[in-house]
Amino acid sequence: AAVLMIVFAGAEAGHSSVSYRSLDYDATIQDNGDLKVVQHIDYKLDSRQNDDGDTQYWRQLYWQYTLDSTRLTNITDISVRNVTTGVAYSQVNPQNPDGVDASTWDSKYADHWYIADVTRGSGNPEPFDPQTDGLDARSAERTSKNVEIGWNIPYTVKAGSLKFDVTMTFRGGATQYKDITSLQWEPIGTTNSIPAQQVTGTIHFPNGVDARNSWAWLHTKNTSETSRGDQG
Repeated sequence: AAVLMIVFAGAEAGHSSVSYRSLDYDATIQDNGDLKVVQHIDYKLDSRQNDDGDTQYWRQLYWQYTLDSTRLTNITDISVRNVTTGVAYSQVNPQNPDGVDASTWDSKYADHWYIADVTRGSGNPEPFDPQTDGLDARSAERTSKNVEIGWNIPYTVKAGSLKFDVTMTFRGGATQYKDITSLQWEPIGTTNSIPAQQVTGTIHFPNGVDARNSWAWLHTKNTSETSRGDQG
């Protein structure tokens, strides 16, 4: 039997210079307990200024995740595509955009994605290699890391709609007990305060798991509804 609990902790309504026009998930639970996730994200970026009245440009969009040796041990198989422009982003080393001029940024860093270890803070992104830097679920000592997956865009003042497809695999998300396997997934964590107009998603179970032998809960204080299909 299988149990799935989904938690939406952020994305509350409110004023923000960045918002999600829509956020859609297509997630598939793998036979080994990993979770393959495709995010369809539609951003709205408003113009903004600093305290001196100067324009603040948009250059990076990102999500942060907490790796935990007892739950989510790694994030792999990452790909990012700018649906608005049709450009498939390639990977680049993490780079703090502060102090990088527009010409250098647009020619060297824009139209790329990155993954960084930000355990020491977002202002000091360090390289993270999913092949070697993931956590060991067999370790006797519980360990954790904060990682950031982001995509660099050209210097932008505002955008009414900017769409991305982001694909990745969350490793070690499920916990197997003697008689049941459980998975708790928090698509929008407590650190994500960006408001969303609409959040939707579909979760696919492995073959043989359906509404008769699995249970699912959605936890959110926003108005919502769920349904179960033939495959659960």
